[in-house]
Amino acid sequence: MSEGYIRKRGEKYYYSFEIAGANGKRKRIERVGGYTEKEAKKALRKAIDEYENGGMNTKMADMSVADYFAFWLTNYVEKNLKFNTRKNYKNVVNRYINPKIGKYRIKSLSPATIQHFIDEVAEEPLDRTGQPPKKHTVEIILTIVKEALKRLCIHIRL
Repeated sequence: MSEGYIRKRGEKYYYSFEIAGANGKRKRIERVGGYTEKEAKKALRKAIDEYENGGMNTKMADMSVADYFAFWLTNYVEKNLKFNTRKNYKNVVNRYINPKIGKYRIKSLSPATIQHFIDEVAEEPLDRTGQPPKKHTVEIILTIVKEALKRLCIHIRL
């Protein structure tokens, strides 16, 4: 577990801790923790826990990829995107994402897992002609995965 620090500045208590930064350099995060030392310690524990778990609460981290994409389609795509876009996203999720990585837990996804998934999709003959999908189709699939996972961070912080 990361170590953190509490300090009082004016009327408020601040917490801080170090995270891994770019190029192997450490980066210090400092935030207002509250008006009491107890509030600041509680906020520090929560911040360190979020950092160490990739920002995921346990419930979201244990969700399967298929369950998360269903949640994302219902709570974001259906509410914010146009009809044809919604239809295309659902098709990509059902045809490409769920069969390949839907069984994995969200917390087990890594850049390597996603790259392997994209490589597999790009090489496998999945369309009616027995040909692999076109480059543009693979790019769309990757974009949908990226967008959904970006939203994951937003849902966790709500």
